[in-house]
Amino acid sequence: SRPGGYYSYDTGWGDWGGNSSGSGGNSNGLSDEENEVRLRQTLEYLISSGVTKESVLVGLGGSNGSSGTGQINLDGLGTVGNVQDSPQLRAARWISTLDRRTLPIPKPKNESNSGLFDGTNPNSTPQYDKHEYPFLQRYALATLYFSTGGGDDQWIFTTGFLSSWHECVWFDIFDIEGMASDPNTRFVFGVVCDGGPNLSDGEEEEDLVGGKQWVVTHVSLPPLNNMVGTLCPELKVLRYLKELHVQLNMDVTGTIPSEYGSLINLNTLVLAYNALTGEIPKEISNMKNLEVLQLEQNVLSGDINFAMTMSKLKELSVEYNPNITGTIPESILALQNLSILSLSNTDMYGTLPSG
Repeated sequence: SRPGGYYSYDTGWGDWGGNSSGSGGNSNGLSDEENEVRLRQTLEYLISSGVTKESVLVGLGGSNGSSGTGQINLDGLGTVGNVQDSPQLRAARWISTLDRRTLPIPKPKNESNSGLFDGTNPNSTPQYDKHEYPFLQRYALATLYFSTGGGDDQWIFTTGFLSSWHECVWFDIFDIEGMASDPNTRFVFGVVCDGGPNLSDGEEEEDLVGGKQWVVTHVSLPPLNNMVGTLCPELKVLRYLKELHVQLNMDVTGTIPSEYGSLINLNTLVLAYNALTGEIPKEISNMKNLEVLQLEQNVLSGDINFAMTMSKLKELSVEYNPNITGTIPESILALQNLSILSLSNTDMYGTLPSG
């Protein structure tokens, strides 16, 4: 667990929140009318910015759809169709009506301020106002929590998720016997942040340190944490993310979201020992900074051709995915940094190119 007083010294980070219960049930202290406005604004922003699909948040047509003016109709929201148990809707409700940090809701996107998260152009630079990114990264992490069973009390260790703490303190420190040669080694699971580029307009706020926004750089969820569900595409907004670890949770199913190709700063992606299915998305090849890719022990299919342009790759492991097929391309010889290649117990055939 987090040591007492871990953040008790003067960090200059301002008020980073209250308790660390992780229950997500804290009221934000606003009236029902105010929270209704906040929920509507949240949904309008998430849809107009392309962060989350409208069908996932408000359903398809009827009383759950948008009105002709573009305003979201909240009547019956979340009670019919495919949004009844939507992790995205649950995260939107939480951040707008339950989260005690009560972050400002970004304005909806329009033609003059659009450009967020175009999946066809992952190298584009989204435009943020001073409140937008803090809201986005907190929403994305909340969606991950709900999409993998955290909101249904599945997680054994919540690591502070959905507490009123700043999301950069959503972590715990573990002593895990046998995981390291040094018995004094401790492991951090949860969220780790770093000072990112200046996303403000110069106004000093509690989420800013020296004019820099603290941004999520590492998400490492505890192994064997009884996680149940799927990986949410909303993690695509974590544009400064360097490492993503979701492993040894055998009830994490579904596909690897192709939207993760937008994570162009990622250097480590570990999704091993789950029950992921479907083809390895070719969009992973957009991760030009990726050095470690561990996808072993899933039920993935496809081939490894996507990796042949990833010049920084040092480790590629897809072993124990019996539906991975094809031969090893000769172009693999161009991956001069590749030192670990694990292909055993797949359906690949042929010989390793020499040269």
